[in-house]
Amino acid sequence: MRVTPECKLPKNAKPEDFLLGVRFVFGYETEGDLGSFFSIKSEKTVRDCYRLWVVRIRFLLAAKLGKFSDIDNELIFTFSIDGTHCPTWEPRPFSTEWSSHKYGKKPAVNDELAIRLDVPQLMWVHGPTRPGKDTDLDVFRVKLRQKMIDELPGRRIIGDKGYKGEPDVISTFNEFDTQEIWEFKDRAQARHETFNQRLKCYKILEHKFWHGVENHRMAFEACCAIVCYRPACLIHIH
Repeated sequence: MRVTPECKLPKNAKPEDFLLGVRFVFGYETEGDLGSFFSIKSEKTVRDCYRLWVVRIRFLLAAKLGKFSDIDNELIFTFSIDGTHCPTWEPRPFSTEWSSHKYGKKPAVNDELAIRLDVPQLMWVHGPTRPGKDTDLDVFRVKLRQKMIDELPGRRIIGDKGYKGEPDVISTFNEFDTQEIWEFKDRAQARHETFNQRLKCYKILEHKFWHGVENHRMAFEACCAIVCYRPACLIHIH
């Protein structure tokens, strides 16, 4: 695997510091609790360690993301698409734009994911966006819609009812589906939800994120990288 400059470690990096970074993502503990577990007295040292490793884990994701140019020309349905909400502390200044219907109108962020259908591979990550302002369809139209038109013309993405409104690009459940197509879409969406659930195993995404919306993308992509490097992170759809 090609290592990008962002992934290279300083000469004084220690293996146990890597474990501290992973534990921070998995358990999202305070600096004091992490310091107690790893016998580190300085909370600043703990903070420096997990920042070092979360950034580098995040940059490993680039090596796992698929390329649109690798999609078979004969495929009609290419990806499944969905947005997943992660809770946060209330951003300042207060705004209902960050309110999530999935968390009872409490603050959260939304991240858009696309997963390839013919092979188990994450293809696209975009976020965070404001769940109280931007619908899934709004988020899709910002970047991914044009990328699909430019690079995969005539192909389709499978999405849930929140993506109705772009029938030339996104296929949702409809009355014209045959039983076979309906079951295929159902399996694709269930598979996508499984990936979302595996992300939420990491408490940094499941618990309220206290490091600011501007840092959430780093945490989210680090979790995506860890899940993608796990064996059999996704299953094939037959």
